[in-house]
Formats: sequence, structure tokens, C-alpha cells
Amino acid sequence: MASQIEIGRFGLDIETTEIDTWDMGGDRVQVSGDVWCDSVAEAFAARQQILGLADNPDEPLVPVSWVEDASLDGIYEVVSSSVNTEQMTLLNGVLPWSVTLRRPRGSASMSIEQILSGAGRDGYFGVLTPRYWTATQGSYAWASRTGSPTVATGSRNSYSPAGVTPFDVLEHSSLADATVTSFAVPAAFYAGVVRLRMGDPLYTQIGRQTANESHDWEIDNGLIKISSPADSSDLCDVKFYPSSGSAAPTVTYTLDLAHYSGGWTVLTPPTQGVTCTRNGIEEASLRFRGTNAITLDISVRRGDRGATFTMRGGSRNWGIGFDTTTACTVIDANNKGVYVTTADADANKPILVGSNTVTRDLTEGRIYRTSAATSWQAYIGTTYTGAAAPDTAVWQQEAWYAAMGEIVRPVSVG
Repeated sequence: MASQIEIGRFGLDIETTEIDTWDMGGDRVQVSGDVWCDSVAEAFAARQQILGLADNPDEPLVPVSWVEDASLDGIYEVVSSSVNTEQMTLLNGVLPWSVTLRRPRGSASMSIEQILSGAGRDGYFGVLTPRYWTATQGSYAWASRTGSPTVATGSRNSYSPAGVTPFDVLEHSSLADATVTSFAVPAAFYAGVVRLRMGDPLYTQIGRQTANESHDWEIDNGLIKISSPADSSDLCDVKFYPSSGSAAPTVTYTLDLAHYSGGWTVLTPPTQGVTCTRNGIEEASLRFRGTNAITLDISVRRGDRGATFTMRGGSRNWGIGFDTTTACTVIDANNKGVYVTTADADANKPILVGSNTVTRDLTEGRIYRTSAATSWQAYIGTTYTGAAAPDTAVWQQEAWYAAMGEIVRPVSVG
């Protein structure tokens, strides 16, 4: 049985049953109901999702779809949300909930506008502006202060639900000071977005008040899936979707966090606590805390074939590498990164890139800073056999060096 109502991401992986009320007054809607969950753990996950809908800076607007009255479907603002954790919740997983919505003008055919800005990343190698963006096929329009750029459609095939038009990857030599406006309907709103899941079992997280689950987490954008490792001494597990986008990934790469001091020394990953620093449709980011004030941020963007790691703490020759011997080849002569020499069963060739000049161990598959510092950024992505822009190793390396900032705002067309 499909969910009776979907409010943002609530109802996507936890089935919502019949709602009790849909009360309307002016531009406000009061919706309430009960979720009959299969377990108490699922009820607690539903509670996190409902509470995460309100006061969420990463999703100021959410799609709402109700099977009983499709004429009310549209893009809404969540004013408030509440749940009652009752004895029935603790015994049988029954969770009463209530959400107050505000319907903006033109919500049935809302446009979403992203404002893009570019800046050089610390340690960049001459790349100043963003090189790509993602938008639903046929739904976007570009504008910039220097005129509308000619944007070429890239080859990236990111995740989208069945029956929903997938996302294009748009590439251009400079996308700074530009805006992209895309038409958003509830059915396609979450096509190609970043999805954060946490817990055991894993459930979708909404907002930044997520579960403190430093050992059970996953970030997935349909191009890369990065998750907590099977072995707690490792940093994370990474899977890359096949370039065709038509199948699930079959190969897992495990990464180690390390530093170099006369030799490669693997560090214990920081897992004393985790905080969500961003959880929106464009990007999801987790910050892990460890001893001696060490923190590790892991971020994944929409449309990106890779993930960014930011290490902060004591002064070290920070490094990152595969946990098993993996032969690699240099990406170029600029001491930036490496790619795996031999393609895997999914035809992928992962890449590792550092934010500063790095030493590259081509035998083991590692990179590390050539000098000690209290912070460092690294990137793991992938190219694949026969790749062209925007999927070549050089292209992705340069695109990563161009840091991207985004501001999202609704544009009513009513």
C-alpha cells in the first residue's frame, strides 16, 4: 500500500496511513493523522522526519501530495509540526502527528531558483568558478550578470524515481554569479537529490536534528553512495553507480584516514558523536567528532560523482587512501590526485584528490599532504571507461577545486 500523503520526504520510505483532518483557512492548512509503524524503531524514525519538517533552513519549501484530493497537491511551506509519543507508540508503533502548512501564491506551479557563486578553494590550482550544475531535463533556464551562458548538457545520469525525468548535468567554463530556475512539481521534486539516511535499519533523515548515529549512516545522490564502514577501524565505504545509471553498484571501496610521519599511519576515525551540518536537496553533510578536538566532515552534492572530506585537528601530514593495495595513475603533472588504473566490474575508476600539493603513492593508492597542517580537504570521485567531460578525471578534479555556494529561494509563477 502506498503512502496516503507525502509531505516533503515524510512518506517516502515510511508508509503514511489515512489522515484524520485536512483543515483549511486562508493560506493555512492543518493536517493531522496517525502513522501505524511496523516497529517502535520505525515510529521513532517517523517522529524525527515529522519534527524535521519545521524550521528547516535546508528545505524552506516542500512538495505535498495527497491521494484523496490531488487538486491540493503543490509546493508548501511547513509552519510547524508536532508528534505525540504515547504508550501506544512505545508498545505498538502508533504515532499521532500534526503539521501546519502555508500555501504560497502559485504553489501548484512553483519555480525554485538557485543562485550560484564561485570562489577559489584553499590550495586551489587556478580554478576560480564552478564548472557544473544539475537540473531536471527540460525544466531549467539560466541567467547571469554577463548574459545567458551557453550550457552544454553533460553525460551524467543521476538517480531519479521510476517514471520521473532524470537530471541533466550542465557544464560551462564559468557559472559564478548565475542563477538557474527550475520548474518544480511534487512528483519530480526529489529526482536526483542527495539523500541522508541514519539508524539501524537506515531511515531518511529530515532537517539537521538527526539521530546521533555515528556508526550507522549513508549519503546517496544516485551517483555515489558513501556509508559507515563494515569495520569500525576504517573511515567509510564507498560505492559508485555504473555510468549508465541503470543498475545498482556492485563494487565497494573502503577508505582509511591516515597521516604520514616517516610512514603511513592509519588513524582511528572520529566516532564519538555526529552532527548534521546540512541536509537539503542540493547537499548533505555530516560532521564527526573524535578525541583531541579532531573533526571530520563528509559532504555530498547533487550531481557530483564524488564526496568531499574535511579534516581538522592537530598538525599532521593528513592522508587518505584505499585500505587494500590499489594501483593508481597520476591524473596530471600538477601533484593533485590519482585515479585507479584498472576499471572495476562497474567500469568505474575511482579518483583521489587533495586540496594542496600532495605526495601520491601509486602502488598502494594513497595521497597525503607534503607538509603538516591543522586542516585538509580531500575528494573521492570516479571516472569510468570511455568517459568524456564532465566525467573525466581531469575535469572532475578541476571542478572540485572550484568551490560552489548556493542560495535557494522560491519564485511564484501564479
